[in-house]
Amino acid sequence: MAGNVAWLNGQEHPNEKMVLWAHNGHVGFGAGSANGKSMGAWLRERYGKQMYVAGFAFRQGRLRAIGMENGTFTALSDYPVPPSPEGSGDAVLSAAGMPLFFLDMASLPPAGPLARWLAEPHLFHNVGANWVIDDPDSNLDPQALSKLYDGLIFVEESHAAHAIEK
Repeated sequence: MAGNVAWLNGQEHPNEKMVLWAHNGHVGFGAGSANGKSMGAWLRERYGKQMYVAGFAFRQGRLRAIGMENGTFTALSDYPVPPSPEGSGDAVLSAAGMPLFFLDMASLPPAGPLARWLAEPHLFHNVGANWVIDDPDSNLDPQALSKLYDGLIFVEESHAAHAIEK
């Protein structure tokens, strides 16, 4: 994925700004997963601070995903997302009382309390193509946001994507 983006930037759109939208796990520039480095980590190595990465967080709502129940995949459908537990990172961000905000983590004073909190792992929704129906809390993973993203888009309540009718 990173190679495709670099090719687009170098060959098709040289010296132009680009916007790339992808799952948090793909764009985050932190340490990679068991599968190796993320696209964001590769691109951060190549472009450094010329690249700005925004992550996405939400507290509750609905989403469209492939369900998983009792370890078995179910249909692509809309699923309810209960409010993340008190004390989770999503709940703490929700306590700001703003249903929608952008936080520029890159510009925070590094020694400040918010920057220190963002550098520590807290539970956040980590939803990709799958949603564990019978254990919603298993869709939460510990993440240190400022080690993954430069900024954060927070939405109190998500809404499921709608299928494109043919």
